[in-house]
Amino acid sequence: MDPVTVHLDTFSYFFILLSLYANSNTLIILFSSCAAWNDERCFLALFLVGFFHLCNDYKIRFTSFNSLKINSKCLSVLASILLYLMLRLFLSVNFNMHTPSTGANLMMFSKTGFYFPFGVLTFLEGFWIMVILAIILTVKGNDYIIFYFFVVSALVFILLSGCVTDISRVGTCLFPIVFVCLNYLHRKISQFELQTILLVCLVFSFLIPPIVVCPDWSINFWFSNSNFDLLKKII
Repeated sequence: MDPVTVHLDTFSYFFILLSLYANSNTLIILFSSCAAWNDERCFLALFLVGFFHLCNDYKIRFTSFNSLKINSKCLSVLASILLYLMLRLFLSVNFNMHTPSTGANLMMFSKTGFYFPFGVLTFLEGFWIMVILAIILTVKGNDYIIFYFFVVSALVFILLSGCVTDISRVGTCLFPIVFVCLNYLHRKISQFELQTILLVCLVFSFLIPPIVVCPDWSINFWFSNSNFDLLKKII
């Protein structure tokens, strides 16, 4: 991956993190818009950001859809999504500035299918443990809202990642789901248990080196930024 692309991805994740952290509605709109315009992959992540701000309202009962009430922060994220779509449509109609769709379709599964299962593991690395645990707890607690959110979000990003060759780059935009999991688990388990889970996720994330799965590249390049050399030195 060229240095420019790496920096662009870094800024995309940074803007998403800022939109999760911001308390001001104006800043949420600003950071969410920056993330979407920096990389269209992060546009999809905005829906996760909106749900995160929705779940921060402790009046929500995850067992009832009737308890869902859109707060101002969630509304700010939705506003940035709407503004992005309107401006994108305006540019497409008036200036023929269309988002390229070449190489992004279901037919790509014929090329990515073999690498696809391995690519999915790279999305969240060790933090898949947290997501799986959260899903199990939603089933036990009959928390239908959060259960459907976890399952649908994961399936959407998994499906979309197989529609392009840079499987890992699309899937890593799923990372805001980790913060939704933290929010949910904080309500369901003790602080010590949550810290233990985070430690396990950290260990697995360290042992699983950062890998970029892309069938267009040689497999050696997938591991160009891995922790293998560091692990060899430690061993």
